[in-house]
Amino acid sequence: MRGQGVEIIPPPLQDRMPDTDLGRFQAFLAGKVGPQPLDHDGTLILLRGKRDTDLGSYLAALLRRNPSFHPCFLIPDKSRTLDEAFIQEGLPSLGIQPASLARPTLQALKLIPNFLWTPVDPYKIMEFVSLPLKPLETELANRIAQQMAQTPGILGESWQVMLGQYFSELEERALKDSNLDVREIRQQYRFWFERRRFDVAGSVPKNEVEDIFQYLFIWAKKTLEQKSNNPSLLMLAEQAKQIVDLLQTLPEKELSRLELERIVRTVYEPAPMQLNLREIGSFPYVHQPNALCAPVRELVWWNFTQNEPDYFFSRWYDHERAWLQQLNIPLNSPADQNALLGFQRRHPVWMTQHRLILVIPEVAEGVP
Repeated sequence: MRGQGVEIIPPPLQDRMPDTDLGRFQAFLAGKVGPQPLDHDGTLILLRGKRDTDLGSYLAALLRRNPSFHPCFLIPDKSRTLDEAFIQEGLPSLGIQPASLARPTLQALKLIPNFLWTPVDPYKIMEFVSLPLKPLETELANRIAQQMAQTPGILGESWQVMLGQYFSELEERALKDSNLDVREIRQQYRFWFERRRFDVAGSVPKNEVEDIFQYLFIWAKKTLEQKSNNPSLLMLAEQAKQIVDLLQTLPEKELSRLELERIVRTVYEPAPMQLNLREIGSFPYVHQPNALCAPVRELVWWNFTQNEPDYFFSRWYDHERAWLQQLNIPLNSPADQNALLGFQRRHPVWMTQHRLILVIPEVAEGVP
């Protein structure tokens, strides 16, 4: 943008209280000073606990007993844990709507159609192999995720090396573990990754679509009966069967990508629901770190434990990037995106004027 004559004016980073722990932390993040000892003056607080529910109850009780304490909240995961604690303590509801009304297991319904199309969308494949429950052996899925993080795309030379090594190790383990079914795992891999694919700009035979959802239905039902009592698997099996039944009633012999997405969405999407409306007197809050557009006096950063994504690679190949560069179309590189992510995460600290409280549970939403 500067090359096009656009003036870039970054937001000013002013030291709110330079002689406090918060001020020193702000200066450190801005690169103005190195690490410095803290005075424990209460302007920068780390609130640790075993579970997020315990910390939510503590915060709710603290706020009820101190009505003059009215901070802003940063709730990045859109969790209702804190809101439920407020309601139990008699505080106004924040009216937070969950990020997703469907369980992660049901994401498979939306992701498996991507195996029907070419070119392959590596992000969708990565999401599929990263699901907590999927019709693919866990270790194989992890190997595929690691491979795609290093080299986007599938079925390349390095992919085949990885695959050969995995099945070689699997056969050795199967000699000592009778529960390992090498044949079934090979069949799972071939069903998803060695199947016939169709041009994404065209259409796919309806029977091919029926096959993948019928496969998902059988897998979910079998897994539920043999290995798990997860109720999400029962819902997944039922919805996969609904899609198969719906497909069989259609007169069309082929489906475009858009038509297929509409069919899946018809069965998958739950009805919009909000458990509690936002109430008068509730605390201000944001979900994104860069959503604070004005300074706040006090900020509580809820669940300050989010991990880095387990994969991060460019959407563009080098030759594609070079071609776009020739057309004077600059692209953000992974380094640019990382720099932006770092700035956004530091932004809430810089926007806090008086006190910053970082809430750090050991277990959040049942996950360490």
